[in-house]
Amino acid sequence: MRSFCGSNVGGWIANAARSTASAAADASVISTGRVAAPANLRALRQVILAREPPLTLASPIARVGGMEHIGGCHCGNIHVRLRLSQPPEDNPLRACTCSFCRSHRPRIVADREGLFEVRADDWSLVENYQFGTRTCDFLICRRCGVFIAAVTETAEGTRAVVNANCLDDRERFTAAPVLHNFDGETSETRSARHAANWMPAVIRRQGL
Repeated sequence: MRSFCGSNVGGWIANAARSTASAAADASVISTGRVAAPANLRALRQVILAREPPLTLASPIARVGGMEHIGGCHCGNIHVRLRLSQPPEDNPLRACTCSFCRSHRPRIVADREGLFEVRADDWSLVENYQFGTRTCDFLICRRCGVFIAAVTETAEGTRAVVNANCLDDRERFTAAPVLHNFDGETSETRSARHAANWMPAVIRRQGL
């Protein structure tokens, strides 16, 4: 067993201090409104998401445990946490033939046994874009243009599908996206599909 002693402990403490300082500096970049993306965005997301209170939404993922992934937009305004019931490489991905998806080329993931959480430092910089049947909102950062997720309200609560490309460990989602064509769906059919197949979501809109 390796023991920490002498300079090793000092080095570990120094590294931890530098990481904390780096995250704080990155947070300053966001709070001061400068457009430049933080240098250590992953550390900043971990700090910001750790401030959130525990989720209270009843979900199987809370009982069985699962894999957690963090991510967000390029400029650091939007922060997401995605909990999945299976490893990323085992999650099926999809794409569709609509003009939006052909333009953005997302790789969509949804896990009925999982949970999606999103927050933003400034919700005025988040576009809730709708088109077509207008049965859901496409969350897009107005500053950097990253498409995060599609979100809708159902009788069972908020549901979402997530763009795996916005996750920090996106390369671990290795399944080939299955292409779907939803042309011809009515609003009622589309809403029913969302309720049946999309995942539980929590949208944190504090400060609005």
